[in-house]
Amino acid sequence: MPRFSPLALTFADPPLDLQELLQQVQVRLQLVIAAISNVAVLVHDPVSDILRPHPLDGCLDPDGGCRHITLALRPDLRALAEAQQLAVIDDRSAQACSADGGDPWPEGGTWRSRLTIPLLRAELLLGFLLVDADLPDVFQPSALAALAPELERLMLRLCTRLGASADLMAVVDLMARIVAIRDGCTGGHLKRVAAYCRLIGSVIEGQITLPRGFAEAVARCAPLHDVGKLGVPDRVLLKPGMLDSAETALMRTPVSIGQELVDRLLRKVIAR
Repeated sequence: MPRFSPLALTFADPPLDLQELLQQVQVRLQLVIAAISNVAVLVHDPVSDILRPHPLDGCLDPDGGCRHITLALRPDLRALAEAQQLAVIDDRSAQACSADGGDPWPEGGTWRSRLTIPLLRAELLLGFLLVDADLPDVFQPSALAALAPELERLMLRLCTRLGASADLMAVVDLMARIVAIRDGCTGGHLKRVAAYCRLIGSVIEGQITLPRGFAEAVARCAPLHDVGKLGVPDRVLLKPGMLDSAETALMRTPVSIGQELVDRLLRKVIAR
């Protein structure tokens, strides 16, 4: 069975929506193997250890299967990531009736065979690429060899994009922790703000047209709501008594300071 080696992340990814990218690749893969029925990505969040399928608006399968998978509960996937090797299920119906009686792939749907490839940058797990087919025994060695060029190009683009996203989220988490420590607030406060933002964002998503994953993106970045406080001196921010007019003016600057910091952060990530 071939092994897809980690690739150097030098490809300049064009501004293409991730779902559009997966759909385009699926069409090209179907030109090689007509039985391929779906191409999806499980994106790994290292903070929560949760795998979230993309596209977010369609789950992984048409019957609305599992949206979130905790990696800790999937030692098979973790083992793939550690070995940096792909895995093939030749016939799902046969594997689901294995000796332990459990279906190792609880996402549902009608696929019969599946190819799973871990997406890594160095030792960092970014997620998994899933390629499904509606017939058994599709991903044989000869088929994998024929699919390899297209899959390696897709892996490179996904690792570039997901790697930039992982870098951004790492910086977001770090900045949020710094603000929380300096301001004396607890992690519970940041989690509550994120939960409120996710709830509000999901309601808004149902009323107007927004980019896919809007609510989740807002929730992940919500801990930055007070990052502008880093620009306020401690003598003002932590002053126990009344503020004078000059100090009050300083306390009104965090929004503009925060916007500038976040804009600079985004420009740095996008420039990479």
